Amino acid sequence: MPLEPELVFWILGRYPTQSATLTIQPNIFNMMCSKDSMLTFCIMNEINAPTDRVWDIIADLDNEPKFWKGTKSIRNISKSDDMITREIVIAFKDKKCMQNVYICPKEKIEFVFTKGIIEGRKLMFVRPDPDNLEATVFGVLWDIRLTGRMRMFTNMLKGHIKNGTEIAMGSIKQAAEQRD
Repeated sequence: MPLEPELVFWILGRYPTQSATLTIQPNIFNMMCSKDSMLTFCIMNEINAPTDRVWDIIADLDNEPKFWKGTKSIRNISKSDDMITREIVIAFKDKKCMQNVYICPKEKIEFVFTKGIIEGRKLMFVRPDPDNLEATVFGVLWDIRLTGRMRMFTNMLKGHIKNGTEIAMGSIKQAAEQRD
């Protein structure tokens, strides 16, 4: 599966600056911008399942803790046509965060952290694999940092967040590929 940094930047909505360093690994596109202390990376995988099947799994937001072990619980506060406001409890010291969740059906879900220990956003996106019509490209992009005094630990948590993302993506892949 070809890695497409342009897709990542399009989804993120910004382009690298001179202070950004880019590292490309087999399935990880990583951009660390020292300028604003944001932890930004994207992991993309191929899932041998139709896009609709993968979408049905990731769009089931109430079951997010089943796949994302860093999310302990979710409480939906309000819902409109294009946005869900919710409170989540994360595994890091059982801290609460507020999120606005925006869903672009069959394409992407954007989680914007609005209050709490994390600020920034996480995006999950799917699209058919152009090289294999029976497969889906599934990606998760993080663009976050810790707030307040915890900000200094943002880079220390990078490995934990990447590992948790890889585990969640593996679980989603397994669930999508097992369905018949």
